[in-house]
Amino acid sequence: MARIPNMPRRAACSILLILLGLAASAGAAEKPVISLAMPYPDARTRMFETGFRPYRPIPPDSALFKKNFAGREDIARRYPEAAKCEPRDKSACFFLWVRTPDELVAITTSGVKLASLIVWHVRAATRQEAEALYEK
Repeated sequence: MARIPNMPRRAACSILLILLGLAASAGAAEKPVISLAMPYPDARTRMFETGFRPYRPIPPDSALFKKNFAGREDIARRYPEAAKCEPRDKSACFFLWVRTPDELVAITTSGVKLASLIVWHVRAATRQEAEALYEK
C-alpha cells in the first residue's frame, strides 16, 4: 500500500477501510420502508425517494385503460403506476414499480375512494406477473 508521508500505517488502513465502506454503501440500493395500512400517497413518496418509477403507465385513451379501470378511472388518472383496479368498491388496486430491470415491486391497496387507498400488500414481482396485468 502506498503511504502518504508522515501518516502512520494504522491511520492509512483506517482511511482505506472507510473509503471501501462508503463505496460499498453507495452501490447498495436503498429499500423503501412501506408498512401495512400506510396511506398509498405516503408509500408512493417512499418509492420515488428510493429511485423507483412507474413500471408501465397505461394511456387513458386506450382500450386496456377502460378494461383495467372500469369504474375506478380516477385512480388510474392520478397514479400512472396503477396497473389494474378491481371494479367493486373496496376491491384491490395493483400498482407496479421498477428501479432496475430486475427490481419490480407490486403494491396492492384497498379503499373505496382515491383519497382512502391504503397499502394492503407489498412484494417483489416478476416481469411475467407484471405483464399478466396488461393482457387484453
